[in-house]
Amino acid sequence: MREAARARKHSLVALVQAVWPWTLSVALVVACAPAVPRDVVAQPTQVDPRAVVGTWRIEASPDGELLGASASFDAGSFVVEDDCFRAGGQWRASWSGAFLARSVDAQTACDVPAQPHTEAIPWLDTITAVIVGADDMTFLDAGRSAVARLSRIAHEPTDSGLLITKVSAVQAGDLDQYARPAPELPDRLDPKADFTTGDWVPDLPTDPVARPSLDFQANGMWYARYDCNGKGGPWALTGEGTFLALVRPDGAEGEACPTPGFLTALQAAAQAGVDRDSGKLLFLDSDGQVLQSFRRPNSDDRRRPS
Repeated sequence: MREAARARKHSLVALVQAVWPWTLSVALVVACAPAVPRDVVAQPTQVDPRAVVGTWRIEASPDGELLGASASFDAGSFVVEDDCFRAGGQWRASWSGAFLARSVDAQTACDVPAQPHTEAIPWLDTITAVIVGADDMTFLDAGRSAVARLSRIAHEPTDSGLLITKVSAVQAGDLDQYARPAPELPDRLDPKADFTTGDWVPDLPTDPVARPSLDFQANGMWYARYDCNGKGGPWALTGEGTFLALVRPDGAEGEACPTPGFLTALQAAAQAGVDRDSGKLLFLDSDGQVLQSFRRPNSDDRRRPS
């Protein structure tokens, strides 16, 4: 019995001696191989926002949400839908690749429980950038990790008559704001200045009853107050001054209380920064022209009747 045990021991030692060099070589190869982060995507120097327009199929998304659904984009709106679900909303992008989108309304069918439109596409508000190829589009988060991938299935967006949000074929002039990259932000404007503390008021004379004000919050939301209503929405600003904001369209209250001009300028702005001399917050269009300037409120603003 001892001889049999001794023989098994010698056989095991021989096996280890035979396998060890191969195991070591594999370990060395693995250890020396470069570590490539998964799903991290390099951002191109420029991304033409006009390439977003069209109809796409969602090929990959977190937890398979809306996998296979179609997503149609026109010049500023989008609709995502499958057989049992539809959601519509707004989007904006820049030549730097920055991207911003939010849902506005949603509908469900097929006995799917209804849900708030803000939760209709759970991963939508994590998207901060986009990469668009000839036949594919990738949405990225703040860490440049891929959030969702889409493939192009048509060149013209399709309309959905069941939602408040409508998408339609793009007409001449609809994409003029994306015709070319915005020029570099003027040196006098600081895009990194903190303007998320306190209110801003339009620098131009306004109706003294309206008392308009605008508040940018660090959580990526802006809020506006004015005479007959108030609004809010998402905003984003890059270190180079690229600015994106979404202003929800007027609903039934639009005729009695239309969106004021200073918010219309916010929607069209492509750049923003604080003037290093005057301290005013300036919004510029894609040609570098000032759309709207804001200043901090003074005592006269605060004394105006509400």
